[in-house]
Amino acid sequence: MIKGRMHTKDGKPILFLGLSHANLDKLRAGLPIYVKPEEPAAHGLPEMGVVIHGGETEESIIAEFTEAGFDTKLSPEAAEQMLADADDGDDGS
Repeated sequence: MIKGRMHTKDGKPILFLGLSHANLDKLRAGLPIYVKPEEPAAHGLPEMGVVIHGGETEESIIAEFTEAGFDTKLSPEAAEQMLADADDGDDGS
């Protein structure tokens, strides 16, 4: 996986992750990809871990994280809005 830093036109930082076909195969197999907290920091971004996870639907992904007991800080309202945005093709930027 390629990791790097990009910027929006107005200068806001973006963490860029380039996934290879092998990475995509891992996601299709139900295995998450984890980026260690120090990796974004090495590109001048805030230190935080990143999890990339795939699933059949947005609902199934939320259910998997909830069932696994992760504290996603995702309220039902936020989850509903995220799913609505996904249906609209809004990437949040």
